[in-house]
Amino acid sequence: PGLAGTGGGGELTTLNLQVGASEDDGVWVDGKSIWANNATAESLGGSWNGGTLRNFYRFTAVSVPSSSVSSAVITLRATRNDTVTPCIVALSAIAEDSASAPSSYSDAISRTLTSSASSWTLGSWSSGSDYTSTDLATAIQEVIDRAGWASGNAIVVVASDNGSSSSATRTWKTYDGSSTLAPKLAITYTAGGGGATV
Repeated sequence: PGLAGTGGGGELTTLNLQVGASEDDGVWVDGKSIWANNATAESLGGSWNGGTLRNFYRFTAVSVPSSSVSSAVITLRATRNDTVTPCIVALSAIAEDSASAPSSYSDAISRTLTSSASSWTLGSWSSGSDYTSTDLATAIQEVIDRAGWASGNAIVVVASDNGSSSSATRTWKTYDGSSTLAPKLAITYTAGGGGATV
């Protein structure tokens, strides 16, 4: 669902979104036939013995027209203290209108990710705190620029391990853990007719 946001000056508009259903966040591990979307907390980063751990977060009603995305970030709520480094993930998106989130391992690995990705190096996390990602505007822009994009479509953001040490994970609150603390996405873009808050 969309949340109240703060409009920027000029033609900048900020759209604040949050995962709104149990099936809309979870994990899969490439090469290990692992997929899940019903835990109260999940981990990102970390090495999986040759498999790549990927987290997914689906956001609906992305009311962004074909436009220029100036910034996009996700925010996750930590559920435990995690300090082992390095913890590094690549942030991308599923390169399509995501009418549904990945619903199985085979479905997840069949999805095409954007060619654009942003690296996020995570520091220490403290339980109960919120952590905001590096900018993934290029990946969001790639989805919006594709043929057939329509304002109101859904976007799935994917966070993939990208060189973390084996025990360097960060654990975040899912929708099943708390509907009010589920992952968030904030997109700031250039609107066609002046600033607005949605």
